[in-house]
Amino acid sequence: MRTLVVDANVIMSTLITAGGKAASVLLQPPAEVKLVSCHFLQIELFKHKSRIEAFSGLSEAALLELLYELLSGIEFINEAYIPFACWQQAHRLLLDVDPNDIPYVALAIHLNAFLWTGDRKLQEGLAAKGFENCVQTAEVLRW
Repeated sequence: MRTLVVDANVIMSTLITAGGKAASVLLQPPAEVKLVSCHFLQIELFKHKSRIEAFSGLSEAALLELLYELLSGIEFINEAYIPFACWQQAHRLLLDVDPNDIPYVALAIHLNAFLWTGDRKLQEGLAAKGFENCVQTAEVLRW
């Protein structure tokens, strides 16, 4: 079983391009894949709701229905259960890359999971510091 920590970038992209490849994984994940995320994902989606709605072209009702379907397949883990050492490691990795992604990386470290993101800058920044557990949608589709 492979555990994937889903970051907000994947969900936002899927909401904007509902027929995209990420949607197929989120709506029907492969049997050997477990999707997880932290509650911070919900905050980020709420923060960007108007932008997502504008770019998606979907009505608010359709957007909320799709969002419900996408989030239903994700197990949300309370950030309070992530050990402090994982937070520290994620902070060191992301301080100069993108501090907003610290919760996702801390969760990936804690679960020894892959971070599923479409954020190339995040992936490259983490790889430069030795964190190789990032995957993009194309790689997930090959599993």
